[in-house]
Amino acid sequence: MAVGIIDLGIGNINSVEKALKSLGADVTVASDFSALTQASHYILPGVGSFAAASKALMEKGGVNTLEALVCDKPVLGICVGMQLFARCGQEHGNNPGLAWVDGDVTGLATELPLPHVGWNDITPLNNCPLFIDMPLQPCFYFTHSFGFAQVASEQAAALCTYGEPFVAAIQVGRRYAVQFHPEKSQQLGLLLLNNFLRYGSLMLRTRVIPVILIDGFSVIKTCQFNVRRNLGNPIQVVRTYNSRNVDELIILDIDAQKQNRTIDLWTIRDITEDCFMPLTIGGGIQTLEDIRQTLLAGADKICLNTQALLNPQLITQAAEQFGRQCIVVSVDVVWREGRAYVHNPRVPTGQLLVCDWLEQVQELGAGEILITSVACEGTMAGPDMALLNLIQGRVNIPYIYCGGVKQPSDCVDIIQQGAHAVAASSIFHFTSITPEECKRAMSHEGIAVRLF
Repeated sequence: MAVGIIDLGIGNINSVEKALKSLGADVTVASDFSALTQASHYILPGVGSFAAASKALMEKGGVNTLEALVCDKPVLGICVGMQLFARCGQEHGNNPGLAWVDGDVTGLATELPLPHVGWNDITPLNNCPLFIDMPLQPCFYFTHSFGFAQVASEQAAALCTYGEPFVAAIQVGRRYAVQFHPEKSQQLGLLLLNNFLRYGSLMLRTRVIPVILIDGFSVIKTCQFNVRRNLGNPIQVVRTYNSRNVDELIILDIDAQKQNRTIDLWTIRDITEDCFMPLTIGGGIQTLEDIRQTLLAGADKICLNTQALLNPQLITQAAEQFGRQCIVVSVDVVWREGRAYVHNPRVPTGQLLVCDWLEQVQELGAGEILITSVACEGTMAGPDMALLNLIQGRVNIPYIYCGGVKQPSDCVDIIQQGAHAVAASSIFHFTSITPEECKRAMSHEGIAVRLF
């Protein structure tokens, strides 16, 4: 394993180099970036101030030069190296960073003595591969006075508390960073460095998710939420998707809410007998007990729509009790006079702007959002690019776009516009195109997907 240590003249290079060599890595240390081009992994260490690190980086060509070096290879920032991932740092004035994460470096918000020096527990988040095979709250060595108070939720890989919580680790694709010193953290530190070498190239795979609509007991397909076609037994449909190794399934009972009932739990139990992929269930869920029963019946996640609008605090309560990773909020969208509004029979059209609701949903604690364009749903006329453009950059948690997919290249366009996953139905029900074909088109364009 060829590891390049980027020497900006601010790092504890020797300790990092020795730790990596003890793991069998072939290590090159250089301040000249051209000497590091053959590395498969990069380390950006740092001890000292953000201002000095920023100055050293800019003297070596700045962001573009470092981007050209690391490209899409794994990078691990350590201490000030992590802080350089920021948009800017406020230590000794405002100084620019790499802007690899959505956050700034500020002084630690604590009444405890600074710097924060010594061993402290962290809480890993978001299944970051750096913490594979570690305790639930591993302990590492820290020494710093500045850091990230917060970053985008999907970028936070671990939190730590020193009086007040701060971000202890970050992951953005193959770019990782830790505020502590793994090279000084004994066995767990060496394990983290080894995990970086072993798993650092892994990337979260973009999902293509079939949607199954049911009316209680039968699969149906709608067009623009109106015209219905009956497609038969949901168990048989699930078996078909299971044989095709799809990434995930979403099953929504679209009549449950208006019939004042929950989705039939016996149907869900029957489905899960033949479902060996992650399963999101929605329809008529109104209470925490409904959520509990749906999860016990075999759902991995539940989907809220109408009840989230009527009782937004249910989102927060559900996230606190079951974990936000279980809570998907479905948002249906219509356009009126050039503006995008939430569509729901219980909310007058034109009352709630989509962007306002998306902001609330995130603040309330949803783990994921399913966004459906009503005008495109079931049409196979192409995705709603205006909607994708509107919400680009406004959603900081994973979101799934649904509506209008007619060909595999549409999935590429949707992901390139910022969606984290693509959901579709008609294309899989009524054409010979499979989810696997969609993912192969995405892979061809450099989008990381799971292929068989």
